[in-house]
Amino acid sequence: MFASAQDIGYLQKLKALPSETDALSVANEIAMLSTHKLRLYKTKDTPSQKNLRYVFVPADLMDKDVESRKYSNAQAANFIVIDFTYFNEGENKDLEKQGVKMFRLSTIESKYLNIFPFWKKHFKSDADVEHTIDDYKSQHLKDYQNNLNFYIHKDGDSWTLRNQS
Repeated sequence: MFASAQDIGYLQKLKALPSETDALSVANEIAMLSTHKLRLYKTKDTPSQKNLRYVFVPADLMDKDVESRKYSNAQAANFIVIDFTYFNEGENKDLEKQGVKMFRLSTIESKYLNIFPFWKKHFKSDADVEHTIDDYKSQHLKDYQNNLNFYIHKDGDSWTLRNQS
């Protein structure tokens, strides 16, 4: 299964974004394409795991309500958690080369209707919202020539878009 030529470049970029600003730009686009108005609630950098996490919540939720968990199940279902792993491209410890810090989209977790618009726009432009929910082939994008492997899947009560590239 191959993406259109235009999307190949974008999908390749998701494997090695050159800055945290670029990672945030991707995260903002994901939130903007969701079915509800969301806002960035938290950015969490965990250096020990080389993970950068963005958490988006419904725009009408106040920080104090999120922190005290005073929100409905429907509001919680609209949270979007986006993880980027980071690495030093070109790093070689034996040669004492530090490399350049790059960010790789790792996962997006939310409800299906929040993930699907991003999936359709960049991964499967011909995807149908109702067909994709049950169709294995529509949930996967593998392009061996370009070393791309992305998929969406149901994970308990939510959905995950995962980058296996």
